Amino acid sequence: MLDKLIKEHQIKMVDDRDLLELLDKHYPMPARNFLGNLKECCEMFGTDYYEHYYKQLEALLFDGGNIEQFCAKLAAVEEKLKQNCKGGGRSTNLGEIKTALLAAVFSLSNMERVTIFMSDDRRARNFIVSRYSEKYHEIKAISVIGAFYILMKNGMPLEEARRYVDALATKEFRLFDNKKMTGLEIVDGIYANKLILLVNGMLKARD
Repeated sequence: MLDKLIKEHQIKMVDDRDLLELLDKHYPMPARNFLGNLKECCEMFGTDYYEHYYKQLEALLFDGGNIEQFCAKLAAVEEKLKQNCKGGGRSTNLGEIKTALLAAVFSLSNMERVTIFMSDDRRARNFIVSRYSEKYHEIKAISVIGAFYILMKNGMPLEEARRYVDALATKEFRLFDNKKMTGLEIVDGIYANKLILLVNGMLKARD
């Protein structure tokens, strides 16, 4: 479904080049701004990635490199980071780091009403929301099933929402109080105004 929506241009993929070009519209040195925020995001998640990997990109700030060259070098650095972590039997949390960077760049570029899907892992999402909000501005996250609350607010008809959720591979979801409900039950609850969306992306029954 996601590939289909991307192909039909209903969803736009955002990569590092897009973020740099967005910063370029607002700042004279987009790569410097990008690296500064990336460093803060790495520190926020308690990693040494910036010092051990990304710091070498600072040399490009002084040799006249353009965004294309910067992106090529950035991709090479991250590939090495991933290989080293995989070789050491460790998983990276680059997904969370780059998501936080995305949120920071969107905020710096004065984009409003941004809802970011971070992870369908409740603990990971809670961590990102709390740590990010401490360092930057307040952020609100969204889960897969929680996205239907936003879709409802934006006018998606109930029957269309039911078709989408019925197509999901996961059929049962956990609410804020750990109660489990099927996707269809949750969507019906959202449209009946019986569920609310929390800042961490979880759904909660109204009191």
